[in-house]
Amino acid sequence: MTSQNSNVGKLKTLSGALDIMVRTKHAFQLIGRELVGELGQPKSEEAPPAADPSPSLNREEVIKLLSIFESRLSFLLLQSIKLLSSTKKKT
Repeated sequence: MTSQNSNVGKLKTLSGALDIMVRTKHAFQLIGRELVGELGQPKSEEAPPAADPSPSLNREEVIKLLSIFESRLSFLLLQSIKLLSSTKKKT
């Protein structure tokens, strides 16, 4: 009985984390679109960076952030699948 409670707790935790990740998906999509938009625009060397009213994304930081998001989402999905498959085998 203890393992069932433990698995239920783990599943709730994983489901909550997945829910949060899914809710933030839209924000990451917007960041990705903005990054692609910046890459598509030719850089103007005439205007100094301080004259740009919209802050520019740091490309390396965005790529790292997206990579971390992707790896964490993959980990959560894998752990959920493992937990659900082990629970299914026991029943």
